[in-house]
Amino acid sequence: MHAVSPHLAVFRLADVAEVETLVDGEPADIRIEVFEDAANPGQFRCRTWRLVEVGLHPAAPADEDGGLDTEWETLFVPWWVPGGFVTDEPFFAGSKESALEAVLDDLRVYLAVTRHAEDGSEPPAGSPPPASA
Repeated sequence: MHAVSPHLAVFRLADVAEVETLVDGEPADIRIEVFEDAANPGQFRCRTWRLVEVGLHPAAPADEDGGLDTEWETLFVPWWVPGGFVTDEPFFAGSKESALEAVLDDLRVYLAVTRHAEDGSEPPAGSPPPASA
């Protein structure tokens, strides 16, 4: 009997960008990774991460002042543009640059809509309704 190889969809890292912006009025660093399907050129998917700094307390005895030392680490936390059409599901683009631009466009629209919702003004013309969280 002939063994059938399992199907493996291989997506290779095509582009990476880091964006500094404000999300919900707070500074945010966002990492965008764009992957291209090795078997289907022009088919992409992306992963977006928010960089978060967290304080860790080692399991060591308290310091001389009775407190715990804090070690600061940066973590990549999965994050996506709420309501965006570009997700980790495959999508098509003409190049890795246009795939990255599609992700950035999603981010720009999300930020414009949420900022206008915060200040009570009208959203930009053609903006989709804000996503509910």
